[in-house]
Amino acid sequence: MGRSGAEERDWLLQSDFIRFVLEDLGSSEWVVVYDRFDQQGNRENGGLFTAVLPSRLASRALLKPSTDMTFAHDRPSCYITNAGGSEVIRYDRFGQSEGIEPFVIRRWFNDILPAYRELLEEFRLFHNLYHDGGSPKYLMLDSDGNEHVIVRVTGERIEVRLHQLRQFLALKDAHLAVYFDRVRNSTLPIEEIEEGDRCTNYIDGCTRYSLNVSSNDGIRDDYASFSRVLGKRLIPPLPKERSGMWPYDEDEERFESFIIGVTESGDVIENTCDPDLLRNNFGANPGAPHYLTPVFFRRDVLGKYYGAPSKYEVHDNYLSCGDLWGLRMDNNHPTYVVVFLGDLGTDVSYNEQRYWRSFNVPPDGGISTVTFDRSILAKFTDPDRPDLLFKYLYDDVLRKWPKEWGWALFRTLKPEDEHCLKALHVPLTDEQREFDEQVLNLTKLLVDCLNESELASRAGTLPDKPRGIDKLEGFFRQQGFSSMLKHIGFLRDLQSLRSSGVAHLKGKKY
Repeated sequence: MGRSGAEERDWLLQSDFIRFVLEDLGSSEWVVVYDRFDQQGNRENGGLFTAVLPSRLASRALLKPSTDMTFAHDRPSCYITNAGGSEVIRYDRFGQSEGIEPFVIRRWFNDILPAYRELLEEFRLFHNLYHDGGSPKYLMLDSDGNEHVIVRVTGERIEVRLHQLRQFLALKDAHLAVYFDRVRNSTLPIEEIEEGDRCTNYIDGCTRYSLNVSSNDGIRDDYASFSRVLGKRLIPPLPKERSGMWPYDEDEERFESFIIGVTESGDVIENTCDPDLLRNNFGANPGAPHYLTPVFFRRDVLGKYYGAPSKYEVHDNYLSCGDLWGLRMDNNHPTYVVVFLGDLGTDVSYNEQRYWRSFNVPPDGGISTVTFDRSILAKFTDPDRPDLLFKYLYDDVLRKWPKEWGWALFRTLKPEDEHCLKALHVPLTDEQREFDEQVLNLTKLLVDCLNESELASRAGTLPDKPRGIDKLEGFFRQQGFSSMLKHIGFLRDLQSLRSSGVAHLKGKKY
């Protein structure tokens, strides 16, 4: 269906694009920093490009609608300038003077190698953006380890989050100049555009553009007229003191309050975890709760961390998020997870404190014997929770078996399967899903990882089509390990449980 006369007129006058420039560009959450406007049939063409412009040049840049740099040379090169009547050859990072830099760099290799685009390195390093090469997103990790999409690529279009862009501009003392040059062809005769609308020049405090509409007579036969809008919009930096970047990040540090006791009437007693307001062994804040006051949490507080083993790892008495942060905790307690009040304020952010607060319960006894021996008596003590003890012993077997036998009992987990060991735990709830996941993890670790080739060569006579457990049983018998045979039954039950109720729909055998 073709456009009406009014729609074709708006198309030719580029009303939609001008609204986008004046109302959305630099005002919305995302800023377009690169785009192409080419259409089949050459109905429109052009592009949108960006450069980082030193703020001292902002006013001068608005004196003309054209670009302030040559994008054909956005790589290190020399340029020639005149100094005292003589030509002087200078070298510049982007072949320009005055410190103007392209924000999106077009890498072109003369149609011999594939062209591509990349963001200004300084911006990527400023926010420590992660990009795996093939992804349409650039990611930033916050102090809690949460991922945030800062740059997204959709076809030719590249967009950047406005806030992070203006943070960068703030510390760089720069504006982002968004340049646009767009041509549209139309079947509408030039006579249907009023004389006053054929040429427009617009300027305000951050935008400058010119729009011209002309006839296509003698140029093209398929379109009667065309328009060209040429201009720029400047996006200012945040004020440095509002950038949130060091050393201007002066937001007051916040701390959550936690339940640390119960009154005789049953009311809970709460106290801040701010370590500067807690009593310690050196005389600080007499009368206040001690830094080592135990705070109790339901065990399912760990569900978030077990559920994302690529980011978090639940260790024996310790929780970590990569190398961003770590929290000492008592997860050897038979019923709860216990953390010292001061550690909550010292080791995790306010957002993490709020998450833990939602699982906080009144105290119920003291810390576990394991944690008391380690933290108070400074004794080396093995864990006693079955999942923590299992991981400790599994690692022990991985290290010691090859030294004793010259080959590994368990094959090394591939990176894609490492989560099986990291996420293994006694179920935190009675949910069927969580139980199934742990059965699957345990089966992979104890059955699927068996080194079948080595076991088979030492197992003696085996049944037809033997499985890994058969080979392990044969090895035990050959070595006279009769006391180990009781574990074969457990492994067979585990494998059957996986087959009858986890890998398939649950049936009678389950």
